[in-house]
Amino acid sequence: MRHSVRAFKEQKISDDVVEKILTAATRASSAGNLQSYQIFVITKKEDRRRLAVAAHEQNFIENASVVFVFCADPVTSAGEYGKRGEELYCIQDATIACTYAQACCSFFGIVLHLGWLFY
Repeated sequence: MRHSVRAFKEQKISDDVVEKILTAATRASSAGNLQSYQIFVITKKEDRRRLAVAAHEQNFIENASVVFVFCADPVTSAGEYGKRGEELYCIQDATIACTYAQACCSFFGIVLHLGWLFY
């Protein structure tokens, strides 16, 4: 059953677990194996606060011990696939990587909130 989590424990996730989550994400399938996305790991409280503000005041983001931000890379994908890569494949790639990260978090018993922010 799906549910939204907006309250987080003040529990640090070890660097080893963060690395395993990133490894799982980067092993995800991607169009042409381009991995046309970037993953940013946000751990500093001030950076999480700024991200919460940028995400339309979703202040619960600030209270997470770590935030993974998945960003599609349309330029990389467009170089190989043109407009379809720019508008579709890079978003699919980032989404698939995020799903792998989510599965890894579940394995470690980490509860997470998935959110989308488009500009």
